[in-house]
Amino acid sequence: MQRHTVFALASITLFVVQHAGSADTSALPSHWFISSQNPGEGARYYVGRVDHATVYSGLASGVLASTTSEANVSGTLMQQARASAYSGRTIVFSAYLKTRDVSRGTGLWLRADAANGLVVAFKNAWSRSQVGQILRGSTEWRKVELVIDVPSSAVALAYGVQMSGPGTVWIDHVRFEVRVTDAQAADATPLTVTYNAPPQLESLGDPANLDFEE
Repeated sequence: MQRHTVFALASITLFVVQHAGSADTSALPSHWFISSQNPGEGARYYVGRVDHATVYSGLASGVLASTTSEANVSGTLMQQARASAYSGRTIVFSAYLKTRDVSRGTGLWLRADAANGLVVAFKNAWSRSQVGQILRGSTEWRKVELVIDVPSSAVALAYGVQMSGPGTVWIDHVRFEVRVTDAQAADATPLTVTYNAPPQLESLGDPANLDFEE
């Protein structure tokens, strides 16, 4: 038997950034930032902002947009948060995405880190079991999700929407759902032993502003 619990999430404030190539100044939500697997690449080739015109629900959505036509780049609009509400549990990480001219692909990703920076769980739209979650070209709003077992050793989560190559993706209505089962299955997904910088736990809050309304 399974029970489903959706956690309410607090809101956060905004700060202002300039959308490259546009006269508009838009707000990038606090705790959401641009990053990449390659240092410096994300901020160099992508911008993030809030859009009040194109939304799935409510008054705003988040946007990840490329500033280059180069194909072999990738970036993410991401957030980091404490894992305390989710450690030792199965969670469903979901969001609604809308795309425009995405050449290579875009989708969600989620990672859990232990206190020493060890990656203890990871899944993204490019994982073998998730290829149907990758969006390409121009699409209307579509719900996508990742289901992942978060080990009890996890202390921090990193997550967001990733894009490879040029294009634009909107993200809205982000949710974490805890899937409680009578007997939590152990995470059997094989992982390459990878260390990140140890999470700065004192600076992490709960997942926040997931509707981009603040």
